[in-house]
Amino acid sequence: MSTTLDLDHAATAPVRRSALEAMWPALTGVYGNPSSAHEAGRAAAALLEDARARVARAIGARAGQVIGNFNTVQMLRVRETATAELLTGQLPKVNVLSRTLVSGATDTADPHAATDFTSSSQDRVSASGVPLIEPAHIVSLPKGQMFSFQEGGQLWKVRMPLPKPSPDDAMPKDLQELAQRMRATYNEQAGQWWKTSGGGPTLDFALEPQTAPPPHADSGKDAPVQEAP
Repeated sequence: MSTTLDLDHAATAPVRRSALEAMWPALTGVYGNPSSAHEAGRAAAALLEDARARVARAIGARAGQVIGNFNTVQMLRVRETATAELLTGQLPKVNVLSRTLVSGATDTADPHAATDFTSSSQDRVSASGVPLIEPAHIVSLPKGQMFSFQEGGQLWKVRMPLPKPSPDDAMPKDLQELAQRMRATYNEQAGQWWKTSGGGPTLDFALEPQTAPPPHADSGKDAPVQEAP
């Protein structure tokens, strides 16, 4: 009985049976886009969040603090710098201008000259590239705040309202319940984007047909009257 030993795993490698069994439900049944709001997309999103949670438990992180897809990363406060670098590593550097004052004076070598010395003063401007935000900014985020990197290039600082204890049943009890309600509302209205675009629902105005104004109605003068001969 011979055994084949493959040393070219840099090009391709056999798939473990455990990995194949874990991926089989996604490869055969859950094929929707996890960013979509339809039923297949929501099923794929749930499977993706479950995979993130399993990976987070394996490395000692919290998957609920990092939510991302192909174009968006939303990050709350994290403990590990390596987790914060998942966001800061995608951000471009910004140029910061600094101004330096340079001045000097020079003596005159000729003792008979009318000028004893000359002086000069100038401003020198230099540019240096610095990170837009540092991992330390994410590690020290206050509660209820996060950074949102949207559409692959727009960075937003988000402040979420923190609900206070209230006997009102309409108030969410914590931030997690608030996020769940926001997600549910988004999924319900995602299929009616043409009504909610522009910041609010579209109003249907019943426009009345305009009628032509009577003659000389806006002239401010009485209409001429012709007398019968």
